[in-house]
Amino acid sequence: MGSATIGAMISRVQGGITRLPKRRECPHLSSSFDIKYLYVKRKLSTYFHHPNGDVGLSSLRMRTQPDEVDKMLAQWRLQRPDLDQSGMAVVLRILMISGALAERLRDTLAPAGLAPWEFDVLSALRRAGKTGGLTPKELCVSAQLSSGAMTNRIDRLEARGLVRRKSNGQDRRSISVILCPSGCTLIDGIVRARMDSASESLQSINKKERAELARLLKAVNQGLSKVEICN
Repeated sequence: MGSATIGAMISRVQGGITRLPKRRECPHLSSSFDIKYLYVKRKLSTYFHHPNGDVGLSSLRMRTQPDEVDKMLAQWRLQRPDLDQSGMAVVLRILMISGALAERLRDTLAPAGLAPWEFDVLSALRRAGKTGGLTPKELCVSAQLSSGAMTNRIDRLEARGLVRRKSNGQDRRSISVILCPSGCTLIDGIVRARMDSASESLQSINKKERAELARLLKAVNQGLSKVEICN
């Protein structure tokens, strides 16, 4: 590890390092380089689970290691150097992450006895407010489901006593779906675990990087939506 790498590591520590320990404070070390390395390593390691979201040495090392996608694309470069692999480098990783996150979601919801689709519907209703509600059409938009599929899901949640249908005024054909007290209690109890699980999934990147990743993924998502609308 050279001085340039040490400098980069120092700059990564939040707030910077204003003073490195002097040689006389660490007489057992063989050189000022050793002092720098150990001091930076100690400082970085304290940030691995830091509330501000900075990452430490373990995460920095992990980023330099090739993953399965790197290996796959390296093979394609040998066989088909004429192909642009930049898109696949992103898409393959998104697909792999999607599978891992789906499994984590199921594990998080299991103690509450909820399936992911049940969580989606209940959380959409909870975001509308404790006394509010959503029409079946609004729920379809929120969950991106057909009206037939949503009707079936509302029926199942109603059978569990988690939601109920309510007529809107004099027009009995117009209904809203609202949370029952048991449904509100259930979603309030599990939503923190859901948020914590999402944060833990991203512990290898800091908050600034998460914001940048969210911005880029939003652009990709909006771009795909435009393509679907055009088709």
